[in-house]
Amino acid sequence: MMLHSSQSPAEIDRLIGNNLRRIRQESKVTLASLASALGLSPQKLSNHENGLTPISSGLLFCASEKLGVPINSFFPFVHAANENDISNNRG
Repeated sequence: MMLHSSQSPAEIDRLIGNNLRRIRQESKVTLASLASALGLSPQKLSNHENGLTPISSGLLFCASEKLGVPINSFFPFVHAANENDISNNRG
């Protein structure tokens, strides 16, 4: 899915949560076991996966380590062009 500048932070949180769930399921890790490894209740992790509660960058980093994937796996909608946009604005 592509990220558009018109998307709200809540929509982006949902996309990140959906990617967290997809990666967790592809890794054959249960909600309960990942939640336990992160020090969360399964309900809290479920809220993150459903985009109901934004996930912190620190918690997302820990999830990436527990799942054995790079943190950018949760952001497939971010394109390298965004890096160019930022560097072009450095004046």
